[in-house]
Amino acid sequence: MAARYKCLFILLLPLFLAACSTSESTEKIQITVSAASSLADSLFELKEELEGEMPQVEILYNFGGSGSLRRQIEYGAPIDLFLSASKKDYEQLIDAGIIKTGSLLVHNELVWIMRTDNVGHASPPQGRIAIGTPKAVPAGTYAKEALENMGLWESLHDQVVYAKDARHVVTLVQQGTIDAGIVYRSDAQQRKELTMIPIDSRLYSEIEYFIGIIAGENDMKKQRAVEEVYRFLLSEEAMNVYKNHGFQM
Repeated sequence: MAARYKCLFILLLPLFLAACSTSESTEKIQITVSAASSLADSLFELKEELEGEMPQVEILYNFGGSGSLRRQIEYGAPIDLFLSASKKDYEQLIDAGIIKTGSLLVHNELVWIMRTDNVGHASPPQGRIAIGTPKAVPAGTYAKEALENMGLWESLHDQVVYAKDARHVVTLVQQGTIDAGIVYRSDAQQRKELTMIPIDSRLYSEIEYFIGIIAGENDMKKQRAVEEVYRFLLSEEAMNVYKNHGFQM
């Protein structure tokens, strides 16, 4: 009887090992990307292409203001890649040794936005104006700087409504809750219901986006996958997508 079970075990062992091997080979590597909310449209478009080229990878996105994302990473959030709209937040993580590899990604510019059906009734800077919260949202910092250099900040201060990020500004204007807003061109480029009015780039600091790999990953297989995603997001193919969404190279 024992010999029979031993023979059965020997016969079934290859099937068991094959099943385990298949399970391991099909298990996807999850890569978490924390990115400035203004990159959301571009990154969602790239996700399908990226996972098509890297079927072993599953991309998870975490969007928000760059300052908030930086603090999450400092507090130990399990993030693999950081895409920042703030040079300051990016460099803080480099100085702390949290980013091990990084690069300039793209540039952006500021625009006024209004609902297209409201342009004839309220032009900037009339009415209530939404910007990102300056201390937490880079788009808000640039917007405040531009308004100050226009000589309008003091007179408009009481009309300003602060939003959690640039995408929130877009939503407020789309809903008609706010008359106008200041956002990145990339936030409004493909929204036909909004009219954009460029803001002179001499009125605010250069808007640069950066990408960095977060240090600390000990799994070599995952580390190689993260590096491959990093290179893809800097590729010419990715640059064409960013450009279509209003970013500059």
